[in-house]
Amino acid sequence: MYIIVDAIDECLNKSGTPSPRESVLHLLNELIQLHHPDLHIGVTSRPEPDIETILRPLSTHLVSLHDESGQNQDIVDYVRAVVNSDQKMRKWSAENCKDQSRSALATTPINSIFAPFNDYVNANANATLTGLEAH
Repeated sequence: MYIIVDAIDECLNKSGTPSPRESVLHLLNELIQLHHPDLHIGVTSRPEPDIETILRPLSTHLVSLHDESGQNQDIVDYVRAVVNSDQKMRKWSAENCKDQSRSALATTPINSIFAPFNDYVNANANATLTGLEAH
């Protein structure tokens, strides 16, 4: 039997006893502690401290893509495609884009995901958005 839990970090982590995320983590812990030979569990998540604290000691295989350059490039490519496919965004200057990305990154709790895009905009502050297509 295979159980896949995708994006466990998206599970609510509100105050409460226990929070919905804590309940899911507790259930996963109980399932793993069964040591059933035909039970296989896969979990995906951003590297949240509470999740890592519970799951890291239970993991037999750990694959982290958080700091992989390929993942960062995928994000840059995706954002570039979105920007270049939107008529309004294509008209933005790079400085405008830089300001908007900084504003969004400052107010978004998952800002580390878009850091490669922000880095790209910062490195190309004098380029136009149409110039981003050539990179």
